[in-house]
Amino acid sequence: MAKSKAKAKQMGITFNDLMSGIVSKSMKMQMISQNDKTDIITMGIPVTFQSIPKDISKYKFGNNFVAQTVYLDLNENLTEACKLAKKTMDMLKKSMIITGGYTLFQF
Repeated sequence: MAKSKAKAKQMGITFNDLMSGIVSKSMKMQMISQNDKTDIITMGIPVTFQSIPKDISKYKFGNNFVAQTVYLDLNENLTEACKLAKKTMDMLKKSMIITGGYTLFQF
C-alpha cells in the first residue's frame, strides 16, 4: 500500500484516484478481450458522513453511509485512466450531489 500511495503522490493524484484508474484500465482490458465497445461504467462508492479516526482499527463503518453512483470512463492507459478518474472525483467533491447529508440513509 505504501508503494501505491507513493505512486499516487508522484502522479499528483489521490490514492483513490489511482485505485479508480486501475479499475478503469482493468475493466477496459476485460471489455477489449470480450470484444465489447463499452467506454464507461457505473460504480458504487460508499460515502460516510462520519469522522474517520486516525487509528483506522477503531473505525466502525456501521450503517451511516450511502452508495454514491459514479460514472467511470474506461481507458487502457493507466495515466489517462487516473486523470479521468481524478477529473470525475474532483467534480463530485465540488458538487452538491453528496454534500450536506441529503443523501444519507439509515438502514
